[in-house]
Amino acid sequence: MRIKPDSESVYKELIHESPYDLPPWHVVYQQMRRGIEARVFESLVHDLREVLRLAQGRTEKPTAVILGCQDPRYPSGSGQTA
Repeated sequence: MRIKPDSESVYKELIHESPYDLPPWHVVYQQMRRGIEARVFESLVHDLREVLRLAQGRTEKPTAVILGCQDPRYPSGSGQTA
């Protein structure tokens, strides 16, 4: 079992080990929550994905899609049909 360290304690350790001045924990947490609520991270991932596709010589948007044919209401091997 993997134990997730308390984010606040990790941040406080970083402050003591870091030569840089960091803002107080509650300020960092508040900014992070605002970013999550504003969906900033999803936007960054989307933009990065498009940049990587262009760098690989492909178009920004995919031109094909794979559709699943299994109905999620009926797991494989259940014997029921849709």
